Amino acid sequence: MSALTTTSEANGQVDVTSTEPLAEGVGVVGVITGGDYYTTATGIAAPTAGVYGPMNGNRDIWAMPAAKLTEWSGYLMADPEIMPSLPLGDAGGVVGFVRDGNGMGKAGAKIVSETNGAATTAKIRYLSDDGVSFNADATGTSGLFVLVSPGLGEHFTVEGGTVIGTAGSAKKAVFVLILTEP
Repeated sequence: MSALTTTSEANGQVDVTSTEPLAEGVGVVGVITGGDYYTTATGIAAPTAGVYGPMNGNRDIWAMPAAKLTEWSGYLMADPEIMPSLPLGDAGGVVGFVRDGNGMGKAGAKIVSETNGAATTAKIRYLSDDGVSFNADATGTSGLFVLVSPGLGEHFTVEGGTVIGTAGSAKKAVFVLILTEP
């Protein structure tokens, strides 16, 4: 349920006022639609009761080109574990980015679920350095990865890292998960 809806000004700044007092925190998601871009959702702020103003360090809102999702889905079709969750976007999915403190892709990062011992259904593949294949080992120099079939609101982190992000997935949308690890 949406308690608030707004659009950004030309400079990207958003100011929202509710029509009534809110008893819970507000989660903020940036959604891009239209043109050559697939419907893309990027979490900007997690709902935190009683906390307002900037709520996380992510200020990026991604727009995923539909052609890139089609290209990546083609590369992933040969992977029997991933194939049932394709094509990306139409079947849901997450595009992730592990970056360093300067915003550059971080090579060698392995994404792990933070399910506290529960089994995860998530499957993760990493864009290889060649940009035309995926692997199951770790991020290439781009820091990009694809995650399919996460649990509802499942948390992920970089192995040995300190930042935790929440993944979501829904048909007809691609979600973005950005993890900044210095």
